[in-house]
Amino acid sequence: KQLIIDGNSGVGDVGAIAIAAALTKDTTTSSSSTATTSSSSSASALVRLSIKSCGIGDAGARALAHMLSHNSTLKQLNMDGNSGVGDVGATAIATALGAHSQSSALVHLGMEGCSIGEVGAKALADMLSHNALLDRSSLVQSLSGLAKVFVELRIKTLCHDPKDVARVLQGTTGSTTTTTTSSGSMGSVSINCGRSVINSLSD
Repeated sequence: KQLIIDGNSGVGDVGAIAIAAALTKDTTTSSSSTATTSSSSSASALVRLSIKSCGIGDAGARALAHMLSHNSTLKQLNMDGNSGVGDVGATAIATALGAHSQSSALVHLGMEGCSIGEVGAKALADMLSHNALLDRSSLVQSLSGLAKVFVELRIKTLCHDPKDVARVLQGTTGSTTTTTTSSGSMGSVSINCGRSVINSLSD
């Protein structure tokens, strides 16, 4: 099952919170019930939720994050075009997907056009070290600017720690070329990794 309500700006945080509550409640009810598998036709069986450009902000994103920490059926969540979602919302979603990676079924997360800054980008980058199911390429493609750089760097094998990512970005714009990273390797190696990613993004 899928629910697509793209472009409905009237949905807003109130609508997102209601949708998230319905999915959370139904999932909780289903998991504690002894009903047969046929009951999975209810909202908890939703596998795709697309809420592009629906006027959703951080409050709605936090509600969706709470839902993700309980939902084990949703595979696609597309939040493109919701510019009201910033670092707070992105961090909440990243935290939920990182902490509940074993039970989450989410494979695609779209956040293109959201107002994600350094804090939210770091949270998403850190989440990837805990969540192996989420499709990295689709997440990177849906991001832009700083958020895209952080997540791209996190995927690279030389950039293991979110703190290193910050150092890498400083290295690409500053004069420092030898900084010891938290993993013990020299920053110059990670900086080279960062530069190659920056160059690839600008191509």
